[in-house]
Amino acid sequence: MADLPLLEKMDSRLSFKQQFERVLLIGEAWRGAGILDSNPVQSGCPHHTYLTLQWGNPNSRRNIDLDENVLDNLQPPKCLKNLSIDQYMAARFAIWMNNVNKIFNLEKIKLTECLECETLLPFGQLPFLKSLYLHNMPKLKELPSLPSKLKRLEIDGIGWTTLNFCSNSNPIPLESLGVFHCPNITSLPLADEIRRLAALRYLSIITNCPNLISRGRYREVETTNNCHLMLSNLWISDPSVLLIEPLRSIFSLKELSISLSDELVSFPNEAEEWFLNITSSLCKLNYIHLASLQSLPSSESLSSLQELYIEDVPMLRELPNLPPSLKRLIIIGDCHPELKKRYREDGGSDRHKIAHIPQYDIRPR
Repeated sequence: MADLPLLEKMDSRLSFKQQFERVLLIGEAWRGAGILDSNPVQSGCPHHTYLTLQWGNPNSRRNIDLDENVLDNLQPPKCLKNLSIDQYMAARFAIWMNNVNKIFNLEKIKLTECLECETLLPFGQLPFLKSLYLHNMPKLKELPSLPSKLKRLEIDGIGWTTLNFCSNSNPIPLESLGVFHCPNITSLPLADEIRRLAALRYLSIITNCPNLISRGRYREVETTNNCHLMLSNLWISDPSVLLIEPLRSIFSLKELSISLSDELVSFPNEAEEWFLNITSSLCKLNYIHLASLQSLPSSESLSSLQELYIEDVPMLRELPNLPPSLKRLIIIGDCHPELKKRYREDGGSDRHKIAHIPQYDIRPR
């Protein structure tokens, strides 16, 4: 086991953090540690359920063949439930990772900075996989079929043009989907695919998906009442995405967050009209880290809105008319001096506009 540098072993978690150049007889080292899948007792099945493999800087020169050999030889026990691979630079994953019997019990997979990888594992054959995270893997060609138990999927920095993860007619129990920094994506799941996403409640589409906005908003898409997403929480950075199906037809949203945009100055008229879809459902509205935003859409018709949260929106000078239902108003962080002046307790010119709100907290930085 001494051949494995910087081995961290704590409870059920096992982590290798090194570039692995000093590892020689890797398979024998695993066996000597009682980790290889030789038998249920020696392999430490009650203990080694988490495995993290972290290589060095992906920008540094590396022997790709060595990366492949290392991963091929690191065959964990079948009891492994959580697998994380970071900065692996070969184009293919290990042979054992394509053997379903070896990874049968996985519940969570996280693949990060695997810049050369082109294909993924047979996720659809993993009956217990519930969480899948794919971060900064620009050469991936496609997403394989998803497993029957998957509840959380996060895609960040992937080069796909579409999200085709509904490859069969079976419902997908996906509850949370995050799409981040995917500049090539041009469309969201539609029609028949939406029917299979009946469990989806949390959706995030954050930053740098320009093709989705420019192409998607003008597509003529036939929708029916039985293929609407039943989202409860939506996070976006560009409100124009609200004009794209299936988001254009949402009626059940409970919380909307618009965040992390330096370019957004105001809402398109069509996006303001979109708020009429959720007047009776939306309970919480968040505006966070919007450096250029100068005005908010009208919220007076949002009859169920109970909380308005504004953080770091420094160009906002005034609030729109607020609904009588509002119970809580929070404004914190970077704040325009005029906004602070308008709503101050000692005689602000617009203080009366928030007098009906039981709880308010205005704390500009």
